[in-house]
Amino acid sequence: MNPQIVSQVAVSSFLVLSFGLQEDSYALERVVETLLGSVVAVLINALIVPQNAIPEVEQSIRAMGKQATSTLIVLSQQLHQTDKGQLVGRQETDALIAATEKCATALLLAEQSLKYNPFLTHKRTHLSRLTILVKRLEHITTQIRGIRRGIADLNSARIFHSELQDTQALQLAMEATAECIMLFSLSIVESPEQYREALTDGIKKAQLLQNHCLDDLRSIHSNRTLRDVGSILTDLNRILKEVER
Repeated sequence: MNPQIVSQVAVSSFLVLSFGLQEDSYALERVVETLLGSVVAVLINALIVPQNAIPEVEQSIRAMGKQATSTLIVLSQQLHQTDKGQLVGRQETDALIAATEKCATALLLAEQSLKYNPFLTHKRTHLSRLTILVKRLEHITTQIRGIRRGIADLNSARIFHSELQDTQALQLAMEATAECIMLFSLSIVESPEQYREALTDGIKKAQLLQNHCLDDLRSIHSNRTLRDVGSILTDLNRILKEVER
């Protein structure tokens, strides 16, 4: 509990000890007063001046999109970090997971704050749209986690040094896909029309770069390398599917 509640608990305890033994009805009166105060507080917050939690949701979406973008860029720059092995991108991915959970929590609180107010239907409609788009960002987080595992496996086996030394095409594809994530998150919280053209161009660019990486797979003869690199490209393509819906 926060400090204000803790101090109030102490004060209430002293009041009960001081007056509760002198007046038989004191305890019941305290219960009734507490219930009345709670009802009034709920009515005021739900119907008269409800908290507008949507700006906090939008701020969480910005943070989540920014973290997803930076995480994917960091992963693209660590394709040859064989000294780290399974630790490649772990810190950034954990930060992305935390940002995703924070965004989901903010969304839940916003839904609760608008649930019982009949005068804020338009805000509930906007919040429903944000809920759908946040689900897409959650899916993107899942894809990025898969990409991190694939890169970590390739680094641990030193595949980038033995069978896949030229990773420039893959890095460019990852960076272009990361840029699409940022544009998508901005289009959610700001005017979609403002970023629609840039997002469309970014998706086309990222798709071309991913297709170029697919062409490079023909030079790979190891089944393990094909599987791991193919899984990374599959996750990158799934990210584009999420941002272009």
